[in-house]
Amino acid sequence: MALPVTDPDKMVTDPLVLNELSNVGIDTSYVEFTKDYDKAAPFAKVYTDLQSNTKIACINGLPGARVTDGTLIVPGFEQLSNGVYNIKNNLFEGYVTNTGEMHISCLNDQPDGRLAGDELHVVPTLYVNSSPIKCTGYTHYSIDPTNFNMTDNVIDFQYSTVCTHRIRIVNGRIRGTWIFPQAVRWDCYIAYQTSGTMPLVLGHAYDSSIGHNRFPVDTTTKNVEFISKSSWANATFPVMIGDSPHTFNPDAHAETSSVDGFTLHEAANSTWATLLAGAGTYGDSDSIYFHTGGFQCGTTTTRFSQLWRGGATFNTAATLSGMIIDSATVSVYGQAKYDQTTTKNNPASNIFSWAPASNTTIAMGDYDAYGTTAYCDTAVTYASYSTTGFNNWALNATGLAAIPTDGATITKIGWRNTQYDVGGTTPSYKSGSYCYTQGYTAEQGVGYIPKLVVTYHAASTGWVHSSARRGIMNGVMRGSY
Repeated sequence: MALPVTDPDKMVTDPLVLNELSNVGIDTSYVEFTKDYDKAAPFAKVYTDLQSNTKIACINGLPGARVTDGTLIVPGFEQLSNGVYNIKNNLFEGYVTNTGEMHISCLNDQPDGRLAGDELHVVPTLYVNSSPIKCTGYTHYSIDPTNFNMTDNVIDFQYSTVCTHRIRIVNGRIRGTWIFPQAVRWDCYIAYQTSGTMPLVLGHAYDSSIGHNRFPVDTTTKNVEFISKSSWANATFPVMIGDSPHTFNPDAHAETSSVDGFTLHEAANSTWATLLAGAGTYGDSDSIYFHTGGFQCGTTTTRFSQLWRGGATFNTAATLSGMIIDSATVSVYGQAKYDQTTTKNNPASNIFSWAPASNTTIAMGDYDAYGTTAYCDTAVTYASYSTTGFNNWALNATGLAAIPTDGATITKIGWRNTQYDVGGTTPSYKSGSYCYTQGYTAEQGVGYIPKLVVTYHAASTGWVHSSARRGIMNGVMRGSY
């Protein structure tokens, strides 16, 4: 007879896991933590129900362990005595100095061709009106100012009153962002002195408007981001300008990776039919948000300028190989929602098939890769869409069939607005207004990552009681094997 779990280190503490165990009728006092992230399954934690031997695997959208040695990832910086901040255990190694200089090296081969041992050294310099602006100070935060669930992972470098250069780490990612709180009266540019074989990704810039409008940055000159003084005129502040290495994945196989973000078709003052049928004009897998459906009205009556679709992939291959899937739920933590039209459109969102060209990045061409058959029977309405918690889509038979169990393929989910994007009905109009729902991507870090929760059992176990089949996944995935 099973006994309740009494070891504090083995008790379930994750609130999402506790909630889902309650939903499926499993007594949490008999559930034991049995396996952490490891090299075989870097995205999964495993728990065991001691009464039924049911397994509960919590799949994270970010890797929790290195494949190279199986050690756990600890996103953050550790201060040394010489003004250097070492990068803690991650999928890359390196350091940042107290002047903003950065050095990183790749630990393992990557799907995009980067190799173990490849390095990147960066020394950034800000110029305003052709004059260099020196770093005047820095702050290493004990708590992430944008995510209170994370610690020691953000350093801000101040450049007088002009801007701040933020370097932020999450699992497998180190992101640089120049934050401009106000307009600069002159032309300015950021020059990066680089060495090594890994590239630095430049030009990802946006403002703080409701539409997160892309901000014009000229990257024609190698390793330079140029901002014309005229570019600030229509911006909503603060403006964010990125400088980051590509995401680091646990290994070189794209099918063991994950990605999330959005696609967009943008064409000023177009008919609704044109936006629906048009090819993608932008793809984004680096922002902290993605749209679960929505659009922007144009400035000409009954014309529209932007249509958004979202997408995410989940590494289910390592856990679901050979299993029989009983149920599944996709969850997204809401970031914002707007319905600014006079006659409210009340945009609902649902999940559909999505076939991006890559499993590690999102391109403009992925806008055309969405299906029209819903993976969930009940769309999330605008009224019920939460911006303070997770929104859930329970997969129907079509959606469950789309989760691969071949052990080699990942799960791919797309989000679209149901009434106007999929349905084809022209929405109501108000000049320049926004109408969308939006959630956080994995870039935001712990506590906000998109989730997939799958209930499953091994083919050899035969019938499973219905109370052991209900569940969801953050992946919170459960089953017997």
